[in-house]
Amino acid sequence: MATQFTLNEILEKAIQKEIGSRLLYIDLSQKMKEQFAKNAFQELVRQEQGHQNLLEQYQQGELKAGTLSRGQAVDYKIAEHLYQPEISPDMQLKDVFLLAANREMHSHEL
Repeated sequence: MATQFTLNEILEKAIQKEIGSRLLYIDLSQKMKEQFAKNAFQELVRQEQGHQNLLEQYQQGELKAGTLSRGQAVDYKIAEHLYQPEISPDMQLKDVFLLAANREMHSHEL
C-alpha cells in the first residue's frame, strides 16, 4: 500500500531539502580555492533561499493555488547521464553546476 502524505508534509520535506542544499552550498563556497567556484556556490545559496521562501509562503497560504507552476521547464536530462562529481576544493565550474543539477533533479523527483 502506498504511503499517503498531506500537502503540508510534502511542503515541509521540500523546505528541509532546500535548507539542506543551501547549507551544503554555503559550506562548499567556503572551501573552494577558485573564486569562480566560490561565486557559483554563493549564487546557488541565493537561489535555494528563494526556493525555500517561495515554499514557505505557499505553505502559509500567502500564495494562491497554482502559483508554484511557472510553465513547462525543459529537462535535457543532463544530470541523469553524467556522473555525480566528487566534491573537492579544486572543483571545476562544470562540476559545480553538475552537482547542483543532480541535487535539483532529486528535489524535483521528490
